[in-house]
Amino acid sequence: MISMMGRELRGWNGALLVRDDRVIVRRGIRGRLVRKRRDPDVEVSFDQLATVRYAPAGAVAGYVQMIERGSSNTDDYLGTIRDPRTVTFATRSGRWRRAAQEIATLSGVPLEVKPAAAYWRAVFSSRNSGRG
Repeated sequence: MISMMGRELRGWNGALLVRDDRVIVRRGIRGRLVRKRRDPDVEVSFDQLATVRYAPAGAVAGYVQMIERGSSNTDDYLGTIRDPRTVTFATRSGRWRRAAQEIATLSGVPLEVKPAAAYWRAVFSSRNSGRG
């Protein structure tokens, strides 16, 4: 397995960079365009991580999310992809999974893998619940 240490992995709304003791989420120009706002880079040290979430790309964008200790998090797909500690991607899911696993291993936290299919179930169930 090729280490992600020191390498930048570019996603749809930003880039992920793994350092010796932290993860950096950089937005860059594409991130500003996708998110329609100017977000600063986010640095999360490994000792502040509680878990790493990964969802593969499929019908919707996949993502890698770093959840810090003591922070509130949501299982809501849209809330997750809008989180400043989340990088989304549309392709190369295997590469992103390896990056998420490496971050979890280096920080000593669990990797939570969940498909984005729950998002579609929520969308369709809310549409059908209004019909009677």
